[in-house]
Amino acid sequence: MAIGNMIRVSDTERVVNYYLTVQNILNGSRRAKIPNIKEYFSQSKFRSQSNQALMVKTDVIRGNNLKMPVGAIGQDTTFFQELLIHSEWISAINENIHIYYAGVTSSTVNNITLKTFKKYMLMEEYRIEYLKKHNLLDEYIAVKLNQYVEDWYFKKLELLKGDDIQEAKKILYAILMLYIPHVKLNEFSPNIRQFINEHN
Repeated sequence: MAIGNMIRVSDTERVVNYYLTVQNILNGSRRAKIPNIKEYFSQSKFRSQSNQALMVKTDVIRGNNLKMPVGAIGQDTTFFQELLIHSEWISAINENIHIYYAGVTSSTVNNITLKTFKKYMLMEEYRIEYLKKHNLLDEYIAVKLNQYVEDWYFKKLELLKGDDIQEAKKILYAILMLYIPHVKLNEFSPNIRQFINEHN
């Protein structure tokens, strides 16, 4: 896999620098065989990058039958992680390859409805299965789950209106329950534990 940086444009502009992420994990190198994949994800905290900012051999995709889950939102993140899992080498390029316009109001990221949360459920069902398949679920729970729920799902709830809020909270509660067989309640952050208790 060859991967570069992304420019994210909204009210402000910033560079999502995956080159530095790779260098930090590979001890200053920009190209190397991917080390133990669990260690890689642990060090990067499952950080993803735009699929438009990378190149990968088609054999990686076709040979492993990699597909994005139909109807889900967030599938680009899991697809990127699966590409990493099945790539033997990674080469980072300190160039801005892709420009992402995050301020598009009609995008699925910004136009949040109850339907959005139903699509999040599809994504989480898929995410848990592929993480289990590659023995990465425990690592994901340890380094990413709390941060993702608080910084993504909780903030998306704030964008809903009317009856959709309570219905979306029910879906989010159901999403969290997907993890309960794999995580102890006290491993959730205080805010997430409070949310679970309020909707139990």
